[in-house]
Order: sequence, then structure tokens, then C-alpha cells
Amino acid sequence: MSIHLKSLAFTRRGDNGWIAGPYDFSRGITLLEGPNGAGKTPVLKGIAYCLGHPISLPPDVLIRCKSIILELENGDAVITVERRIHLDFSATISEKDVEDHQFANERDFSTYLSELFGLPERLFATRSSGISPFYMSFLVPLFWVDQDTGWKDLYSALQSQNFLKDQFEEMVRLLLNLPGQNRAADKNEYTAAVIRSESAKQRADIKHEVVLSLEKSLLEFGPKLTVEELTQRKEAISSELRARSSVLEVIAAQSSASEEKLNQFRSERERAVFAFNSAVQRLEDLRSYGKTLETQVAIVETNEIAADTFRILCGNVACGFFRNPEESYGRRVLYIKDQIKDFESSMSLLQKDRDRLQGTVVESEELLRRELQQRQTQTESAAGDQIVSDVDRLTREFAQLSAQLLQTERYEAESDELKKLIDLTIASEDAATNLRPVRGKSRDDSAAWDAANELGALFNSWLTTLSTPNLPKQIWFEQNFTLMLGGIRFTEDAAFGGSTRTRIVLAFHAALVELSLKMGGSHPRFLVLDTPKQHELHSADLKAFVLRYLALAATYSVDLQLVIAATELEFLEGATGQHIWHPHFSVAGKPRFFGQMLPWYESAYSENQDDIPTPEISS
Repeated sequence: MSIHLKSLAFTRRGDNGWIAGPYDFSRGITLLEGPNGAGKTPVLKGIAYCLGHPISLPPDVLIRCKSIILELENGDAVITVERRIHLDFSATISEKDVEDHQFANERDFSTYLSELFGLPERLFATRSSGISPFYMSFLVPLFWVDQDTGWKDLYSALQSQNFLKDQFEEMVRLLLNLPGQNRAADKNEYTAAVIRSESAKQRADIKHEVVLSLEKSLLEFGPKLTVEELTQRKEAISSELRARSSVLEVIAAQSSASEEKLNQFRSERERAVFAFNSAVQRLEDLRSYGKTLETQVAIVETNEIAADTFRILCGNVACGFFRNPEESYGRRVLYIKDQIKDFESSMSLLQKDRDRLQGTVVESEELLRRELQQRQTQTESAAGDQIVSDVDRLTREFAQLSAQLLQTERYEAESDELKKLIDLTIASEDAATNLRPVRGKSRDDSAAWDAANELGALFNSWLTTLSTPNLPKQIWFEQNFTLMLGGIRFTEDAAFGGSTRTRIVLAFHAALVELSLKMGGSHPRFLVLDTPKQHELHSADLKAFVLRYLALAATYSVDLQLVIAATELEFLEGATGQHIWHPHFSVAGKPRFFGQMLPWYESAYSENQDDIPTPEISS
């Protein structure tokens, strides 16, 4: 995460309050130019104050200013930090489209900023064997150099904010992303971390067994395939099934039409057979009736013979014996003969109808036979049996792939969970290790030695850039990042003159920034320097420092900001991307960065900050 300074402003308290700014920071060098007493230091203190440093502000600022607003840039986002000037801590951090964060204590505020600046989360051991969370006041002196104490030593924390064990070393390690030197020794914290680590490990072991079981079950499906491969295969089989189903639908439609026609032919044949059988039955019935007629004729004939015999017995031709029966029999014979004629006619018709119906039966059976043969031919030509077999095979393969896909998806999901649990286990073990008190030879500090050696090399090169005089030949940093000059530890009381000391402090801060860039550390990409003593530092040397510092931006492809308060501008020659802040107010004719904004001036200032006259404001 890359945080940059965007702007700084002081708001006024009441109608007679003072303001300063807003001033925009350059992505390169920002210079506060003005004579001593113009208010450069209070302006720069505003940066540290907005970052949670409990630094003392001048009485006039405490009385006349209500709050300090520092805008930060995080990529395209603008983050506004407003800290109210009050005895109690009160700050607000806001961002567009994000709910404001209110803070009533430095601890929570520092935690939020540490996440914003991408600093490693860490607890620290105190000198009294306690534990302390991170506070921005621990870190600010490593990128904000105070005019009063910052030029005396490499690290000048406020006395009230200098209670960590080996605080300077811990802060350097923090910026370089090195493990802390003194780990928090709270047994409860360590025990809790060990429990979390064991719990994570047990969960990982259980998950590992699940993954192994799933992996074993997947072997039953054959070659191991990914979810993507199985999905593609399923889609291919699904397409084949759709194609086969289309053919089966055609066959089914043809079969349905053929079956319908067969049923029609069967029905016609059954009707023909039924009609034929009915005709045969009628013919049989008619033959039976014909026999009956023949019997009746025989009876009539017998009766006629009997009548003749009786008439012979009578001996009288005109005998009237049996005359009436005879006449009756005569009519009966005539009637029967008529029936016989009708019978013979009906028999002829029935025989013809029977023959016709027999032909219909034969014809319908032939049609049925042909249709059955045609259906068999169509079925054989459509290879219906093969298609059904293919569909059955593809369906079984589709089902198997579906099962394999579900199993593979679960396997991959469980594997992902296992990876997360392994990462959690490693992180938990690291957390427990970091909380376990480890001292002396059992501790591996090779990375710290490497960093200290590299810091020494960079520091010496920056001393050369600044043309630092009166230095011993042997200069190095100890493992705890203590600066050794010819075997003498560099402290506030070390015997080094003002000019040399100023250069040493500048070289250290620049070397720390460069080392953090090389190591991928967490040093903020800005450095704030409050008025180096220019009468002790030649403009040419300061110019060389500025140009080399700004060149780091190109070397590491990052934006680096440098904010300096100074009384002279010669060292800016050749520096690009610069913003110069001038005092726009005056008191008794002297320029000031703070003052009361008059209405006409406020309007002009908002329109054009560069082409407006300096207002005369009395104290």
C-alpha cells in the first residue's frame, strides 16, 4: 500500500481564530520557505500531530486553531484525517463513500493508521516487562525530524513515548519487516496462541484425512480429471445423447405411424373376416331352410297321393271327399314353390357375397402382411437396436461422469480448505513462536545482521554524498542498529560537531528509506525535515542530498516525497516537481504562515493562491 501526503490545513477556532493553508504537497519536494519565526515548525508539527503524535503545539496555535486537517492519497482514494486541537484525543478519518471513523484514543487511531500504512501487526515488550500495542508516536521520529531534538540523534522520541524495550531497534525492524527483537512475554497470550496453533493443526489433520479418503475414492473412476475436464466431457456426452435421442424420436414417430397403419389393417381384416363368417353362417342357415322346404314339399306331395287314394275308394269322380284339404294343399304347394324360387335366388346372392367377402379377407391379410414386412425393413435400416445400445452406454457414462464430477468438486473444495488450514496453521505457529520468549544464542538474527550491514553501506554512501567531514574510517551498524563511529557509539552526547551531526542524521534517514525500498519494507514514502541548520550545511551538500533522494523514486519506480523547511532556496536548483509554500500572513510587517483570513483575502485566496497580495494582519 502506498500512502502519500496530499494537503495540510489548520482551521480557526471562533471568529478571531487563525488558519493556515490549505497547502498542497508535491509528489517530489515540498519546501516551506520563510524566515525564522514565520511558523514553519508549527506547520510541520501539524503533520506529526495529525498522524497521532502527541507533540506540543505552540500556545497561539492551541488557542487560535480548532483542528488540523491532513489529506492523504492512497492510489485514487483521498483519505482525510482531521485531529481536533484539544486536551483529550479526538480525531476523524473520512473517505468518499465510506462511513467516517471516529477515534477518542491514540491506541485505536494508531491501529487504524498502521493498517493504512501497511505496517506489520505486532505487540511490543515494555521496559517494565509489560506488553504494549503499536502507537504512531513510536514510529513518527523515524520519518519526521523535529527541529528541536531531531537533529541531535538518529531517533528522538518524546520522553513520554519512549517506554518500549529497545524501542529504536524495534521501530527499525518494523519498517524493514524484520521480526521483533523483544517478544511480548505475556504467558496468557502465548498460551492462547499455542492453543490456537494446536487447534488449527488438528483441524488441518482431520481435513487431510478427508482429502485422502476422497482422493482414494476418485481412483475408482479411473484416470484423475479436473472439474473443467469432467464438465467438458459431460457436455460432449450430453450433445451425443441429444443427437441419439433425435434419431430415436424419428424412429419412434415412424414406428407409431406404422403401428397405427397396422392397427388399421388389422381392424379391416377383422371386419372382413367377421363379415365373411357372417355370410357363411347365413348361407348355412339358408341351406337348412332349403332342407325344411324340401321336407314340406315331400309332405305336400304325400298328402296329394293320399287324397287321390281316398278318391279312388270313393268311386265318384265328383266326390267331394278331401276337396277342401286338397285345395289347401294345392295353395301350399304353390307357396312353397315360390319360396323355393326365392331360396334359390338368395342362395345365389349369398354365395356371391361370400365369395366377395372371402376376397376382401384375402386382400386385407395381404395388406397387413406387406405393412408388417415394410415396418421390419424400416426398423432394420434405421439401426434402432444400435442406437438404443449407444443411448444406454452414453447414459451410463453420463451418470458415472456426474458422480465423478461431484466427487471431484468436493475433493477440490476440501483441498482448498486444507490449503487454508495449512496456511492458518503456519500463521498460528508463527504467531505462537513470535510470542514465545526467546533470548540469546537460540535466536536466529542473520536477517537483522544482513540488514544492519546493508544499512551501514548505504549510510556511508550518503555521508559521501553530503561531503561529511571529520569522520573516522570505521563506520558500521551493530546487529541492534546502533551506529558505531570508529568504535564509539553515536548518541546525543557523542563528541561530534553540529555540522557533522546534521549530516549524520540526514544520511541515516535517507539510508533507512533506501534500505526499506530495497527490502520491500514498510517505511512511509515520505520524509519530513524541519529546518536543517543551513549555516552548518552548505547549500551544495543539501542540493546533492535532495537530488539523490529524489532520484530514488526513478530507481525504485515509486513516488517519494521530501518535505523541508528552510530559509534559503539555493539547494533547489535542478530539483523537479517542487512546491514552495510561502507565508501569506504578516504580523507587524513580518511574514507568517498563520493568521486571520479577512473576507476579501479569503475570496482572492480561494481563486488564486499565487497572485494575491500579502494581507497585513496585526497581532
